Amino acid sequence: MRIRETGVLLLAVVLLAALVPAATAGDGNLVESSRATPVTATDWNLLGGTYLNEGRYDLAIAAFDEAIAMEPGHARAYFNRGQALAKLGRHSEAIAAYETAVGLDPALKGVVAGFLSASEAVVYPGIPSGSVLSGYFQPGWKYLEIDNRYGNQDVVVALTPFSTRTVATTAVYVKKGYSHMFYQVIPPGTYEFYITFGSRWNSQEKRFDENAGYLRWQLPQSFDSMSGYTMTFLSQEVQPSWFQRNLVFIEPDNFPRI
Repeated sequence: MRIRETGVLLLAVVLLAALVPAATAGDGNLVESSRATPVTATDWNLLGGTYLNEGRYDLAIAAFDEAIAMEPGHARAYFNRGQALAKLGRHSEAIAAYETAVGLDPALKGVVAGFLSASEAVVYPGIPSGSVLSGYFQPGWKYLEIDNRYGNQDVVVALTPFSTRTVATTAVYVKKGYSHMFYQVIPPGTYEFYITFGSRWNSQEKRFDENAGYLRWQLPQSFDSMSGYTMTFLSQEVQPSWFQRNLVFIEPDNFPRI
């Protein structure tokens, strides 16, 4: 009789344990059964720090998200979240998290600075003016000259074949204050010209992250007969007599892939 009662008791304990779920986030268990379930934002931040130290970065991010959801002004959680994102190679998101952390608590600036610089070095590697972002050189192809000496923004000029318009076969990067001649870079054919301008070129996302704008040249250009093309950028205050406004603004989604 005693054996049967013990068996019933053990069965009841097992069933009870099965009915108490662990805290979850996303599609996986966030809090393991061996850990106490966090109650406060500080608890979630500490749990995220544990996962971060263990190299379990997805779980760490989920825990920091819980902390931020409970306390949107939790600067340390943003900072820690940035570290986990950087470990996963998601440096653009890490930069945003670091900047939010400092915005919420300026006293963290010195602590965050090194981590922020490391992610910025990946996302904004400081590519030299005159870099070819898409395309290559071939003897007999046409030249492209970009004169940005008088412009007030960095520019990327992208060319797409007139028949496709979705992927840039040639794209070049020129900083403000510079002029570059790209020899033998455009195959014969007719092309659409696209321009994006701004600052802080994001090499991962292929875009400017600050003051970005997007333009399309309204007139397709044929490179079958001419030897090349020169494009000159001017500030809005400087418009010579020969200036013609043939550029139209477009949405970022309409800019070709680089």
